[in-house]
Amino acid sequence: MNPLQTIQNIIKAKGYNKKARSLGPSKKIVLSSTPRGGSTWAYEVLLGEKGIGVWEPLHPVWLKKNSIQPNGNHDLFAPKDLSLPKLQTYLEQVLYNSSVDKQNRFYPKKEHSLKRIQSCDYMVFKFCRLGPLLPWFLHRFPFRVWHIVRNPFAVVSSQLRHPAWDFIHTQKAFRDNKNSFFPTYYESYYHITNALHHPEEFLAAKWCLDLIPVLDEAQNDKLYLCCYKDLVVD
Repeated sequence: MNPLQTIQNIIKAKGYNKKARSLGPSKKIVLSSTPRGGSTWAYEVLLGEKGIGVWEPLHPVWLKKNSIQPNGNHDLFAPKDLSLPKLQTYLEQVLYNSSVDKQNRFYPKKEHSLKRIQSCDYMVFKFCRLGPLLPWFLHRFPFRVWHIVRNPFAVVSSQLRHPAWDFIHTQKAFRDNKNSFFPTYYESYYHITNALHHPEEFLAAKWCLDLIPVLDEAQNDKLYLCCYKDLVVD
């Protein structure tokens, strides 16, 4: 990286930090879904002309880099009373200061310009792995969360065609969840998941395990649920 790019990255990072600190919770949109669940499309719509975004803070790359969660399978369920100090500190930095890696500061194809960062009216935080963490997240942060639920047949079909899930075609059993934040949750469903044998079953089970915590929070005033199909139709 040349010196000019280095200076530009530092300036943009400081611009993100300053803007994030100046905006209150009502100016920060937390968008949630499952992988291949429609969050990227909704993210692009929400950004519009006056928003800037933060992309996938819970991606396994960042969780591993920050020594938060070594499990690349994204088993992130946590009950609301579970103490996860490293995760909480990390998300506080992301949500309140936008202290994120350069790769998280972009509008799918390219980074926001410094002018856009300085003039934006709001920020959109896009998550496709926040669902199982919602009981824990909503208990600790003052943000409302918009969670999109997409039909599991569509989600699984899309995942099966995406190279990020190529591993699933050679997987022989549902994965071990011992490295998750709260293994007890996943172990309580072993009587179901241990009987699965096919890629479609593994992905559908993952969709279900991630959705159960979302539905448990359905009556929470800080959570807004909607269906992907309704967004497409309307």
